[in-house]
Amino acid sequence: MATYLIGKEIAITRQEGDVADIVVTVPDILSMDGKTARFQVRDAGNRMIINKDQTDIDIDGQIITIELQPADTSKKSGKYRWELEVADDDGPITIGRGNFDIVKTMIL
Repeated sequence: MATYLIGKEIAITRQEGDVADIVVTVPDILSMDGKTARFQVRDAGNRMIINKDQTDIDIDGQIITIELQPADTSKKSGKYRWELEVADDDGPITIGRGNFDIVKTMIL
């Protein structure tokens, strides 16, 4: 299994209940051929808020698209942490992480 260091965390902000995919372009240094992906968002107590796997994630070449649905963020305003991991037969590699903020909707 290769080891990669995450040079910079990335902050993601989404509004409660919105449909807003997350798109990540993976540098060519890490080939995405034959890999699967998993995306998770957790609160400060390490409780799962969002959990996406291959059924909600599309890998097209070096581009990973995580599909968020309204139920993923609805009534969940707050500050969380996210992590994106890819895996193959050699095991998992974390390729991204950071803060995940869900802001309260203004228009109901």
